[in-house]
Amino acid sequence: MSNHYIITLEMSDHYMITLEMSNHYIITLEMSNHYMITLEMSNHYIITLEMSNHYMITLEMSNHYMITLEMSNHYMITLEMSDHYMITLGMSDHYMITLEQ
Repeated sequence: MSNHYIITLEMSDHYMITLEMSNHYIITLEMSNHYMITLEMSNHYIITLEMSNHYMITLEMSNHYMITLEMSNHYMITLEMSDHYMITLGMSDHYMITLEQ
């Protein structure tokens, strides 16, 4: 359909799916229970990486970023809006919060 693609690759239980519409992309990679999802709309990105119970989420809108990293019960969250930063780091019940403007 004129520069619109759907590609599916499956190996045993491992598969990768790519959907391209004009300049918009959706990519899914799954290995056993490990998967990565990427959604791109113009310059907006959503990335999800999950390994067992460990996952990282990145949301980018223009120059705005949100990053979430979870390892077991350890969390790190970064929110950037323009030049303003908020960073939250939690390990077990210990938290560190940094706000920069």
